[in-house]
Amino acid sequence: MALRLPTFTHSAIMYAECRFQERNAAQPGRLRRWLGRGVMNLTLVISLVLFGGEIAGALLYRDPTPISDAFGPLTAFAAAVVMTLHFVLMFQTLSLSANSIAREKLKQTWEVLILTGIDARTVVLGKWWATVRRMGRQYLLLGLLRACIIGWVGAATTRSLYAYYASAYGGVNRITPPGLSYFLLLVLVVMVFTLANLGFTAACGVAASAQSRQPVMALIRAFAIRTGFLVGTSLALGLLVAQFQIYFFVAGVNGELFGVLPLVVVGLVDNGATSAMTLVSYGTPGVQAGAILLMVLMTLALYGGLTWFMLRQAEKQAVKHQALRRPRAMSVSGLRRHVLPGQ
Repeated sequence: MALRLPTFTHSAIMYAECRFQERNAAQPGRLRRWLGRGVMNLTLVISLVLFGGEIAGALLYRDPTPISDAFGPLTAFAAAVVMTLHFVLMFQTLSLSANSIAREKLKQTWEVLILTGIDARTVVLGKWWATVRRMGRQYLLLGLLRACIIGWVGAATTRSLYAYYASAYGGVNRITPPGLSYFLLLVLVVMVFTLANLGFTAACGVAASAQSRQPVMALIRAFAIRTGFLVGTSLALGLLVAQFQIYFFVAGVNGELFGVLPLVVVGLVDNGATSAMTLVSYGTPGVQAGAILLMVLMTLALYGGLTWFMLRQAEKQAVKHQALRRPRAMSVSGLRRHVLPGQ
């Protein structure tokens, strides 16, 4: 049985928006293009070597510190490039999605678009999916780079701490390294979080674009919406944890959930980086794996809910600007009454 994708993934709106984005994409000069490729290739090699060294060290019970020492300041360079790429792609995603509907209004083609009879939901989802499809490959690369750097930092930090305590205080003869499955789970978690961030960021841009007539104002509004919703949701969860801390402790109501909620707050802020690090920590690997997976599911549910809410708001704004509402599905009996009211 063939897997059927949703209609908006291959709609005319999506293809038209993809062609526009490709045609109007800024083409960097040859020197800049070569320099960018060189930096990305160098960062990818360093990240893979560092991450592979941590995996090999954990499996072979060897200290991989000489590998990172051999790179010297290039390790900090790779981490800085990955962090910079994260924010650059976020602004590119916001820019593309914020320009999608506001551009139609600015060029006075919005009326022509809605006169074709395409409903508001199809327009919004098509614009959103075009941006997700356009930026998807770059976010996959970003997810791989983030997973490598996060895995290296998490494993190297906890290994160094255990080595320090063993030498300073004694009593620790052997530390337990994380297994291969936890490194692979870290890659999966970071990749999923990175792609969820792409979907939510694009949805914020489309929602802001549906409310604005100028692409510049739509971009500013999209950045404010994205920041406000993440910060607001994190603060709300933090206040919830603080409000019910005593109640959870005294009554014993779902203590595991109480321990996961702070991780959800942190996961929204750093896009799952801190929680993913704990998967490959030395000493007690896998002890918190269940809590981390629960946190991942809860955070992804929040990302999905926020993304749905943003797209829903964009659809309402499109209807407010004369776009057609999505027709409701009608049963056979309802269709007969609608076509043949006398029966």
